[in-house]
Amino acid sequence: MKNLFLLIATIAINLSLTAQNYEVKSPDNKLIITITLNETISFVVNYNDKMVAEAKDISLEISNLDMLI
Repeated sequence: MKNLFLLIATIAINLSLTAQNYEVKSPDNKLIITITLNETISFVVNYNDKMVAEAKDISLEISNLDMLI
């Protein structure tokens, strides 16, 4: 889950927030994570074509930017 958070945070920081979709797939295509960026960040996790998790309106607050440098 930490890797997923880092992926979402990296995409959000590096891209403008104009409705964009990204997919991350497992090698056998059974697990698909779809990340949507617009005014908010959301993602859906599908396994064997069934939704198993969904998160909408994810936010990231950084209180001390110096910690990241």
